[in-house]
Amino acid sequence: MTHRETPGRDERLPDRMRDYRIEAEPRETPDLHKLAQLFIGMARSRAEQDHARPAPDTVSPGPDACRGHEVESDQQEAND
Repeated sequence: MTHRETPGRDERLPDRMRDYRIEAEPRETPDLHKLAQLFIGMARSRAEQDHARPAPDTVSPGPDACRGHEVESDQQEAND
């Protein structure tokens, strides 16, 4: 089964969405309130995703991670 590739079509999308076109019309004055809401919504969504599944390098080690290892510490003398 072969597929013809049409320029501008994303084959990863379902058939019902492949023929949509997005058109934008410039305005004289941008709606900054809606733009701010969009960015705030994107930031909140990303924060919720990060909270739900933290990145592997940010996961703290378990309680047994330091057992059996010595830790050096410098003792400071109090000034009298």
